[in-house]
Amino acid sequence: AATAAATAVAAASAVRLSDCLGLFGAYAFIALSLSLKEVAFKKFDQLEGLAEGECLKAEVVNFGTALWQGLGLALLWPLAAATTPSVSAPMVAREYFPAAISTLRGAAPLLATYLAVNLGYTAVTTSVLKRLSAVVLLLTNVLNVPLVSLFFCLDLPLLGAAPFRWSFVAGLSVIILGLLTYNHRSFRRASASPSS
Repeated sequence: AATAAATAVAAASAVRLSDCLGLFGAYAFIALSLSLKEVAFKKFDQLEGLAEGECLKAEVVNFGTALWQGLGLALLWPLAAATTPSVSAPMVAREYFPAAISTLRGAAPLLATYLAVNLGYTAVTTSVLKRLSAVVLLLTNVLNVPLVSLFFCLDLPLLGAAPFRWSFVAGLSVIILGLLTYNHRSFRRASASPSS
């Protein structure tokens, strides 16, 4: 019995470790995506023969990103079918797509709202990235996580209120202190430089 309990604990720990590694991997892909977008903007600015004020449009970068994401998702279908027990790729296509279409038809207003918010978010982050850097954007996203957690503690329509935990406030405080520590030299330079 003790061996079974130890095995169950080890299996649960392995799943948690796998989830954490997956989360870090997801953030690594976000960091890579932002870095590649920043490289695209910088490389375009270094091109010879550009007209005065000519720059790479954020819409072009986002369109290229969306094309690559779509291609990547399409290429992942065989992997999804192969890793789902007792499901073949034709069965996934035959059963999944009709169910998805009927579900999306019922949720069209929410889907349209989501798409509008997502497109707005993508446009804003790309334009901020164009002016600042991938590091600034990632640090801002780190700050957003506890803020969004606190936001979901409000009694929101359709969602209700998530349980409030003081650990959200503690996490927000730690992140703010970390960001201030990380950027303290920049803040000192900004306060020491004469205001224009």
